[in-house]
Amino acid sequence: MRWRSLASHRRWPLSSTSLHSVRVFHGIVERERQRVDRNRGCSSLAVFEPWEPPRRAANGSLEPYLQKKLRTTDQTGWFDERRIGVLLSDTSAQGAERFVERVTGPKAALSLYRVTTYLAATLREDVGASEEASAGADSPSAKAPDRPAAIRAATELDSLRFPGIPLWKRALDLCGAGLGLVLLLPLLLAVSGLIKLVSPGPVFFRQTRIGYRERPFAIWKFRTIASQMASRAHEQHVHALKREAKPLRKIDGQLRLIPLGHFLRYSFIDELPQLFNVLRGEMSLVGPRPDIPYPRDPKREWHRLRFAAVPGMTGLWQVSGKNTTTFDEMIRLDIRYARQMSPLLDLSILCKTIPTVVAETRGYFLRNASK
Repeated sequence: MRWRSLASHRRWPLSSTSLHSVRVFHGIVERERQRVDRNRGCSSLAVFEPWEPPRRAANGSLEPYLQKKLRTTDQTGWFDERRIGVLLSDTSAQGAERFVERVTGPKAALSLYRVTTYLAATLREDVGASEEASAGADSPSAKAPDRPAAIRAATELDSLRFPGIPLWKRALDLCGAGLGLVLLLPLLLAVSGLIKLVSPGPVFFRQTRIGYRERPFAIWKFRTIASQMASRAHEQHVHALKREAKPLRKIDGQLRLIPLGHFLRYSFIDELPQLFNVLRGEMSLVGPRPDIPYPRDPKREWHRLRFAAVPGMTGLWQVSGKNTTTFDEMIRLDIRYARQMSPLLDLSILCKTIPTVVAETRGYFLRNASK
């Protein structure tokens, strides 16, 4: 029998350690993460690979190991189509290591794939170096969390849950971007000719951005700025927004734009070349906005959690207020999307993007009409 059918539709016949399905188990992991954030504690997740096919292992060597090693508060389930996840509630990294040593003995039917520990401190800016995190069930004393290490563990947990671009998302991106380029080809050619006509210089603006799992890539946009200093001005503007809790507004008033540059920016037409980034797999139709490279702020290491999702042309932030939100609020929306990613959520955001773009364009015309 195939791995998929076993992982999706069957549970192993272990009396107290029956495995949850992939979807149910990931829901349990997410609820545990939320509980840890509220209580400022920690939990660990261990992912194993069976040495034998699931049914044979379940009927043989797994039961005496898992049934006796797990606590009543621990949860087991399918992590993916062939790996088993064990969620160790209130367990520190040291406790998880001891559990792994007991389960992966010489006679065990499991091989460790990966283990990670999630700390509540990863999402709290107000946690100082001297603040103590809640101790795990296997840890006798509390210890101050290592924030960079905790962030790496949290990012790894998201990467474990989304080890690659989901198949449904990639299919949606390819279909959407391909159809969009075909339908919008006349508009793309007209805008290219307009930019070449009204301003000397290249048609496209190319800039390095940080994408999925913090990998750099080159993003493409229609050039709307006449000055070559645009990139530096944008970076300085972003740094200022990160330091100050102000709404994320464009800096068009500080830039020398080409004729009709304001319209191209407020109607988001300047971002249509990013459809090519989507086809290349560097971006998605829906996801966090790709960030520019900048020095990391130790107080905002939790921002890195947004890189668990592929950057998108639109996203939860764009349809949730956008220019009325602060930079930190935008990051929280990005992290929320990365953890709740689903086909229904993507389709919902895409549908909400259209009225959002219409409202932004209408606001642009109203502001110019009143001048």
